[in-house]
Amino acid sequence: MRLYWGPYRHGQGDRCLTGCVMGLKMFLATYERYAGAEAFQAAKPVVFVIGQVDEAIDARGQDVFLLGSCAQAPIQNAKEIVPIDKCFCTASDMTFGISHRLGMPAPLTDPKLALQLAGGVARASLAKVGSLRYAQDVGHFLSEGLIRKV
Repeated sequence: MRLYWGPYRHGQGDRCLTGCVMGLKMFLATYERYAGAEAFQAAKPVVFVIGQVDEAIDARGQDVFLLGSCAQAPIQNAKEIVPIDKCFCTASDMTFGISHRLGMPAPLTDPKLALQLAGGVARASLAKVGSLRYAQDVGHFLSEGLIRKV
């Protein structure tokens, strides 16, 4: 996997440090956590582009993923260019839009990974119930009249 990361506007050197970059980090971290390093060893080589890259990118016959609505680059020799045109591009967008193209099972469609993920969600939910966080959220929702605003 290769990553090209440029500024979000031409002529400015500022790179977005959150958004798409954070989504990509979360996407890859999810696979590392639930599928292990073996998932990356079996993955197809790809190119990720975030922001606006001025240099020419030789994709070497690989798929190129343009992550975010500001992603642009002069790309040569790409098998396919796949834009995920959202600002910002989340880990969920990448899981459903990219993982199958990488040859990596999506955590929600692989029973082994889905059970681990569901267990983590259940533990976190039980911790929130035990700390009364859900009750606090419901109280705030009712006391602030948010039901009328929805």
